[in-house]
Amino acid sequence: MFLYLSNATVSFACFLLDEADFECDRKTLVKALISFRRNIRVRHDIRREALLSFDHSPWAKLELASNDSAYRKVTGLSIRAFQLLSEILSSCPKFHSRFRNTGLTPRAIAGIVLVYMRNPCHEQMIQLMFGITRSAANRYINQALRMLNDTLSNHSKSRVSWPSEFDMERFAGLIAKKKECLRPFHVFGFVDGIRLLMGNFSDPAKQNAYYQFHEKSACVGNVVAFGPDGCCFWYHVNAPGSWHDSKIAGKLYVKLQNQHRTPARFRLVADSGFRSLGGKLLITRKEKTTEEQKAICSIRQSAEHSNNTIKSNWRRLELRLGTNLLKNKLIIQLAIFLTNFKVRVDGVGQVVTYYSSDIPQIQDLLGKYC
Repeated sequence: MFLYLSNATVSFACFLLDEADFECDRKTLVKALISFRRNIRVRHDIRREALLSFDHSPWAKLELASNDSAYRKVTGLSIRAFQLLSEILSSCPKFHSRFRNTGLTPRAIAGIVLVYMRNPCHEQMIQLMFGITRSAANRYINQALRMLNDTLSNHSKSRVSWPSEFDMERFAGLIAKKKECLRPFHVFGFVDGIRLLMGNFSDPAKQNAYYQFHEKSACVGNVVAFGPDGCCFWYHVNAPGSWHDSKIAGKLYVKLQNQHRTPARFRLVADSGFRSLGGKLLITRKEKTTEEQKAICSIRQSAEHSNNTIKSNWRRLELRLGTNLLKNKLIIQLAIFLTNFKVRVDGVGQVVTYYSSDIPQIQDLLGKYC
């Protein structure tokens, strides 16, 4: 039996045998030994000597090849978009002071973050791909997450901003081309909620706030509003999972009811989890007896497609998030910013494809941010 136990466990067993009576219950002793063995955690890690240098790493080979298809597969962006993102990251005032002694270029740091967001892999895969240790990988990811959130939140190609009256009119025109019966309603976008699983809290109060009954787990609630150009123009993320979508969207209701921000004729489409606000939100109903209700239900699917675009492009969101609420917020916000960035620079997105029957109008909207 002792052949499968560690030295510490064997020493502990010898101590017990020396102190025990001959009448000791041997089954109890065996159970105690097994329990003791399970409490010993053996940790393994990839050391520096087991890693390739950065110059000979798979990422260096990817950059040397300069293959656009490979970039899209690994980072989710084209070479052009990736180069622009690297320039945005390097323009951050804190970048050179934080990464001065790392020996990594802005392209490498941007690649580390994008691989982290794009692929639901452990840090070990990032270590092998970039030739860096686990502590360095975690440090680079945490620092770059903050920098990219700060820079992309204000950049014209990625920022989230409420549309102007002119843009609302354009958006309503694109939606009306798909569903003519919705033209009198001036629908300029669609809104939906996203639930993302996360780890359980040791604090009972937090666990109770973030526990969601239908998911049978702790999770974070998010509400995102999209336009037919495929870009997000409003969001509220990282709310407790027990909150209803309508409660998370409280600030959205304020914007919709503000005549200066949203003229009276414009509306959004949402599901039955939201309040109608006297007609400012067109709600889908179970009884789809009229053409308008069928059109509303069809257009609302665009909100589902938009949410799926965020989760499928940045598959880090498909994993169970941690209990660090600040880091969770940075990850979710960055996924939204990168989705806008990808649409405005690469022009790629499921919603854009659906509403691209009028190509000049779509290109006009995208050109405003490019």
